[in-house]
Amino acid sequence: MTVENREGRYFIAIVYVEVALKNGSRGNIYGAAYQDADEPDARFLYRVRWYVDDKNDDSSQDIKTWRMMRIPRATNNDDMVIDKLRFFADTAAIAGGAEGHVPTLIELRTNDQDAVLRAIAKQPWAHVMFVGPNGERIPMRGRHNENPS
Repeated sequence: MTVENREGRYFIAIVYVEVALKNGSRGNIYGAAYQDADEPDARFLYRVRWYVDDKNDDSSQDIKTWRMMRIPRATNNDDMVIDKLRFFADTAAIAGGAEGHVPTLIELRTNDQDAVLRAIAKQPWAHVMFVGPNGERIPMRGRHNENPS
């Protein structure tokens, strides 16, 4: 998933949920809640991925759909946004039926771009990459990923 890490963007949390339907379809939901300095409300940008083969990894041929939710912030309250995300993740996990999977909710509460990358890179489901000057994908290693593969 790509959520632009840009100046003035405050990251509230990251959500990851595995889904597995009774018909055998598998996938996941991955999203980030953030607020831009020039916006009054938080946003939750997430994508739903459905694998169309049995690979269940980045080489899989999959179908992705993107959604954006606006989360009104009557007050500047991260806890309120995180509570809404936790409800979303728990509901998606129950509806998605991935047996034994507990949704991941990473509370970030930061505009430190490096901290956001470190938090994501620590997750076993994350494949954090840099995009090089010629568009090449370079796996993140060393300074962010504590367990490089």
